Order: sequence, then C-alpha cells, then structure tokens
Amino acid sequence: MLKLNNQRCALIGFGVGCLLTSCSVSMPQVDLVAYNLSLGSGSSVTLKAENPNGISVTSTSIVLDLVYLQKPVGRLQCDSSIRFPAKKSIEFPLKATLNSNAILQSAPNALMLTLQGKKLPVQVQGSVRVKIWGLFPKSIPIDTTLMIDPKEFIGR
Repeated sequence: MLKLNNQRCALIGFGVGCLLTSCSVSMPQVDLVAYNLSLGSGSSVTLKAENPNGISVTSTSIVLDLVYLQKPVGRLQCDSSIRFPAKKSIEFPLKATLNSNAILQSAPNALMLTLQGKKLPVQVQGSVRVKIWGLFPKSIPIDTTLMIDPKEFIGR
C-alpha cells in the first residue's frame, strides 16, 4: 500500500500545476465564416477556430483588433465563455465595433481593390484568454489575415 503524506501530495500537485501552466496552447487557424458589419450598432462577426491541442480550453475573454493598411479599423470581442473542445473546430460569434473614421480614410484603397476584383486583407490581432481544464489561465495570441470581399457590402 502506497502512503503519501500531505507534503508529498502538495509537491506533486504543484509539479503537475507547473507542467500544465507551462504547456503551450495555440489556435493557428482562424477563419471568417460570416459577418454583418455596419457603422451602427449590432455588427457581428462569426469566426471559426481550430483547437489543435490535446486538451479542451474555455475562453474567459476574447479581444481582437481589426487592422487594415496598418490602421485599426475595428474591434471584435466576447466576454462570455466559449468552450473549444480538444482537436476540434467550432464557430463562435463576436460583437464587432467599427471605427468609421479609419474606414473612411482607407476607403480609396479599398475601392481600388474592389474595382480590380480583389479582396481586402484585414489583419486580426489580439488574444484569447482561456483556462485550461477550467483552472489554469493562459493567453493565446491570434495574428492572422482574413480576406474580405467588399462586394458583399454593396446593397446593405
């Protein structure tokens, strides 16, 4: 029969906790699924992210900046928790806030790309704050580019 005293259990628990909090978690693949963007309120974006990790993580907050031509044009965020199951992709909605001045300043370049039949490269940068197994906090950096077709805005 194996006996462990409280000090050994605490030491083992501390070691496991250190191992878990130092493990690397990432979300390398983030894709745009749908969006409803307007300069008023009620804008939203649905993203799809893959959790390639062998463990589930639950977000505590998501804050992502939208950048076009090196200027912040908006922000995506979600304060509610979202569970990202291990080795699976899920879709999740985010509230979008747009910076109308920055959008208007970048409109000539966006119009030129639209006339050329090209999509707009919008960088998404920020972090997803998560808890591993609901206990250990981590920040997962996000830095990706979404290609947005401006023709989808015509007629809205």
